[in-house]
Amino acid sequence: MTQNDTITAWAEFVLKVWSERMSSLGISNASQHANSLAFTIVSAAGGDVAKVDFMFEYILKFTDMGVGKGVSVAGRMQSNTIRQKKQWFTKSFLLEVKKLAGIMAAYYGHQGTLYVKEAWESNPTNN
Repeated sequence: MTQNDTITAWAEFVLKVWSERMSSLGISNASQHANSLAFTIVSAAGGDVAKVDFMFEYILKFTDMGVGKGVSVAGRMQSNTIRQKKQWFTKSFLLEVKKLAGIMAAYYGHQGTLYVKEAWESNPTNN
C-alpha cells in the first residue's frame, strides 16, 4: 500500500467516524450534514502527500462549540447555558491524527528497514 493509499483510506475513515458521531450525538439533519463531509489530498512536488484538507458545512463548527441561537462564544465562556456542545469534530480529530502519525511512523520505519537491508545486501564487501 502506498503512502497516498494509506492517507486516502485514513481520511475516508475519519469521515465515517465524524458521520457516526453526528448521529450518535443527535445532531439534527445528521445524514444531510454527513453528506457535506469531504476531503482533498494535496500532493507535494515529489508526489508525496503534503496535507489533507477536510471540508464540512460551516454551521457544524458552531454545533461542535455549542454556540448559536443567542449563545455567543464569549457568552458561552462567561455564563452557564443549557445549550450543549456536540463535539462531533473536536474530540475525534486529534485522536485520529495521532492514529495516522502511528501508521505513518510504522510505514516509514518499514521503508527505512528495507532501504538499509537492500543497501547492505548490494554491497559486495558485506557478502
